[in-house]
Amino acid sequence: MFIIFRLISPTFVIIRPEYPELVIIGGIDKRMLATGKTEIGIEVRKADCMLKKGGYLPCVDHAVPPDVSLENYQYFRKQMDALLG
Repeated sequence: MFIIFRLISPTFVIIRPEYPELVIIGGIDKRMLATGKTEIGIEVRKADCMLKKGGYLPCVDHAVPPDVSLENYQYFRKQMDALLG
């Protein structure tokens, strides 16, 4: 298992071909959750790409920051729930 901190490694997608057996957790840029629905949508689409390849659990690193509104977080969760079924 390998945890991806989005601030450190924004190109987490390139890890998958090098280590296909690795389970990757993280990769969601928590800073984008504070900006708006467009940016949240971009993060969700990135997660969708990784989910299709398998071995990936999307989440933010550590905790959601206090500047993320409840509305934005709920929107993010609904988008992720739709991807995960």
